[in-house]
Amino acid sequence: MSPNLKISSYVVNRLGTIRTQCSGCLYGTMYDGTLLIVGFNLESSHGADYKSNYSQIQNNFPTEVYLCGLVKFGDCTDTQAHLTEILLDVDVTDNPILLNCSANSDIKASFFIHGKLKEAEYEIVDESYVWRQFIYIRLQVNLRLVCENTSSSVSESMTQLRKKMASGVVSFNFPKTQVFLMGAGADSCLTNLTKESTVEDLFKLYDLSAGEKSSKIKKKKNSFEINVMGAGLVMKATKETSAETLNKAAVKMSLITGATDSYIQLPLFVDALSMIHINTKIIQLYDMLVESTCSSLRLMEKNILDQIACVDTELAQPIAYHFLPNNCGHFFTYYYPQNFPEKKYAEIRKLLHQQLSLPMDRPQFRRTNSYIFPDELKKGALMNVHEGIASQVKDGVVSIVYGKYMYHHYLQDKFDDEGWGCAYRSLQTLVSWFRLQGYTDHPIPTHIEIQKCLVDLGDKSHSFIGSKQWIGSTEVSFCLESMLGISSRIIFVNNGEEMKTKGSDLSLHFETNGTPIMIGGGVLAHTILGVDYNRETGDIKFLILDPHYTGPDDLFTIQAKGWCSWKSADFWRKSAYYNMCLPQRPRCI
Repeated sequence: MSPNLKISSYVVNRLGTIRTQCSGCLYGTMYDGTLLIVGFNLESSHGADYKSNYSQIQNNFPTEVYLCGLVKFGDCTDTQAHLTEILLDVDVTDNPILLNCSANSDIKASFFIHGKLKEAEYEIVDESYVWRQFIYIRLQVNLRLVCENTSSSVSESMTQLRKKMASGVVSFNFPKTQVFLMGAGADSCLTNLTKESTVEDLFKLYDLSAGEKSSKIKKKKNSFEINVMGAGLVMKATKETSAETLNKAAVKMSLITGATDSYIQLPLFVDALSMIHINTKIIQLYDMLVESTCSSLRLMEKNILDQIACVDTELAQPIAYHFLPNNCGHFFTYYYPQNFPEKKYAEIRKLLHQQLSLPMDRPQFRRTNSYIFPDELKKGALMNVHEGIASQVKDGVVSIVYGKYMYHHYLQDKFDDEGWGCAYRSLQTLVSWFRLQGYTDHPIPTHIEIQKCLVDLGDKSHSFIGSKQWIGSTEVSFCLESMLGISSRIIFVNNGEEMKTKGSDLSLHFETNGTPIMIGGGVLAHTILGVDYNRETGDIKFLILDPHYTGPDDLFTIQAKGWCSWKSADFWRKSAYYNMCLPQRPRCI
């Protein structure tokens, strides 16, 4: 009997943008008799490399997301041959799926049953459904690679390490829960839970154990909630693998030269994701986490071999980056060498964009694009404080900031700028946007650094450094250009009454650039995060982020007290002029 079929709305939307005749592979997960398709990749080559493409990219998806079928566009003629080929590698279901996408974006689904294609009905599910039904387990552990400095020795050693992980010598624990998995199936040893308990039960225990910290994290979460649970790996006590030995595994990389051979001694930091359905039994987790560990080791092996192939490259530790690209709907993990130059991997990023059918004008796989997990959120500036705040313009169209930013305001970082630093804080918010979208790794500038920048540009005298003088939109644009290489458009209005006439300009800006806007002039500075605009009636509201807030970084207070809120056109003073700085994002990846 074929499974029920569900397809992520993200998959459907991305498939609808493809206009070329080509084919690709589908990736999904099975649960409760249902196959959920969460992703796909487009094949960049044919023949012998075809299998290599989909088998390698498999490891970049979270564990439990596996190859499940094929997608073809238009009259792609080699579909049957590819379908026959990948049948041998589809393990998640006995009935691989074929999606046919026509020129008018219609999608026809068929299961491969007993050697024949049988048309199937499917349901499209949105992101909230996926996040509610699944929990991500993030496994982190230090291991070590010691071998000869050759490709063959690296491959052999990594193979042996994976075999060791799968041989039953490891156990898994979940911090603060007192839950340990000592083996697979009936061999599992659980504390505080029974063998009938589910992953959802485990997550509730994990979430509860975090106590007050967990509740604070939840306040900072997006309007949809991604549930993430940490896990660790411990070697079972043997003569070869004591706890002391394991702790010493995370050593600095070195190359040991002997009389005849060179050896690699390299720390391997496993950082792996699994996408687990909430109804999964705890006793099934052991094998899943072993596979998650092995997938991470495969990715590291590929990275190390790629480094060895570049004879002029010094070997560096592979570091995992977990990406959740906009409009993609699933995590994608990639290992980069530690401290690598972004330019060196431009072609790889381009290939990833092509394979996943992502826009070619926005970075998605740079280091600063990596997903920020709840336990990685640092004290201080909050992220995306506007989420969950609704506007109410009748028949209005909301155009809003793209991606992520940090909310910078008065008195942050133990620095007293109350009464004069609002534009500095708005600039910091703008810089945070370019950092989090991957356009720059320039640190958030301090007030002194901003002042020194303007002095170096000749815009201010030396006495400006260390002063409490205001800056405006023009100075903000100067700093963006000097620090980040970002150009800006300046829009001037004579008074606040004219702001309501700028709805079309601002809507276009957010739809094409998506950057926050700094607004200043004859009054205090603010940041505009979006507009809700009815082109027919001219009704408009502005989503305002107010840098004048002086309280603690508490999302509830910031939203409830209106420090981030939708404002009508009356918010702008009729007697004051305004300058708006609209940063223009680069078109690049």
